[in-house]
Amino acid sequence: MTTANRIFVAALVGLSVGVLTSQVSAQDNPARDAAISRCIKAAHTQYPGDDGQQAQQRTFAYKACMTAAGFAP
Repeated sequence: MTTANRIFVAALVGLSVGVLTSQVSAQDNPARDAAISRCIKAAHTQYPGDDGQQAQQRTFAYKACMTAAGFAP
């Protein structure tokens, strides 16, 4: 294995570990979980109907709430 290949493999392993670590920490975030619950409840309260228009408005309300809370929807 050449030096360039070793560097490439080491970089690839490093990036993989970084991605896995960030995914695990993003999944284990009580503040995000609380925001999700709060935003779902707010969206359903604001747009309680079951038709397509209400569902679309709920989606927009949920995304706006999550963004305002500082999290990705």
